[in-house]
Amino acid sequence: MHVVKLLLRHNVGGRSLAFDLRAVNLVSHPKRSTCGGEDAFLSMSEVQCVFDGVSWWKEYAGVDSGLYSAALAKFMYSFVEDDALGSLPLSSCELLQRAYDACLSDEIHGTSTALVATLQRPCCAADASCSVSAKFSNCMLDVCSIGDCTSMIIRDGRIVFVSDEQMHSFDYSFQLGQGSADIPVHSLQYRVVVRPGDVLLLGSDGIFDNVFKHDIAELVWKFVGPVCGRYALDFDRPSQYDVATKIIPPDDVLRALSAGVDEVVRVASANARDVKCNTPYSNKAIENGANYRGGRLDDMTLLGSIIDEKFDLDRSVQLAESGVLLPTPYRDWP
Repeated sequence: MHVVKLLLRHNVGGRSLAFDLRAVNLVSHPKRSTCGGEDAFLSMSEVQCVFDGVSWWKEYAGVDSGLYSAALAKFMYSFVEDDALGSLPLSSCELLQRAYDACLSDEIHGTSTALVATLQRPCCAADASCSVSAKFSNCMLDVCSIGDCTSMIIRDGRIVFVSDEQMHSFDYSFQLGQGSADIPVHSLQYRVVVRPGDVLLLGSDGIFDNVFKHDIAELVWKFVGPVCGRYALDFDRPSQYDVATKIIPPDDVLRALSAGVDEVVRVASANARDVKCNTPYSNKAIENGANYRGGRLDDMTLLGSIIDEKFDLDRSVQLAESGVLLPTPYRDWP
């Protein structure tokens, strides 16, 4: 488990939202653990991403299937670090396009699915008129998804948004890279109004093939709900929410978030090894004519973040339970 542990203070300038409270857990396929697996991720206050390298390249072309996913994460990280987002942030699709173009330029071998989430300004009058946009400038969650990774928003214990899979056929997802006709503009794109306290999850198919979405929400909220409830503010009462200097105690919130993310990955790993349980993957297989029961072994990556007002960070930024400094993607660079 990788947990970002920050000393946080509300930003007293312009008000915006961010992914400042976040945690990540990932487990490699048992046969890929020595090479780090094929998933890569990027977890930053500005952007959340999951990339899943396609195993065909290892099985049939002798190419490390994780190279392309890691390259996408690497290039996207460099764009964000170089302030490519600027004062008018690139959309999630535009950010993915830049990473994709960089992979083409460097002739990176392989293909990968991709899921990118950023926070943006409202783009229409209806969105701009909502109560959230009156308080925060970037209340639109912008999601770009190509392939079968999944994003989900949990609000007050309920699922309020889930992205769809994008498949050519069963077990053949849309993907970016060499030999694929799919490109970033073919992605599914969503814009969803979010508010402080929303829990955003991004996961590779190894998670969502082995645990049903409603079970994922219940597992996470079992830990996050009670803690968030203690610090919940009445969003519709500005006199209460507009205390810009309020100190947010993040430790227990992060512990709860990491516990919820850990629990989902634990259940997904157990289901993947269970040859008799009912899973989303077995249901899809049966719908496509296969006689299949149980889960599916795969790399598993789950990013969790609690959307909240953007913080000013004190000089000391600490890490809990991890020797890996987020947001460096999990893999060596190709």
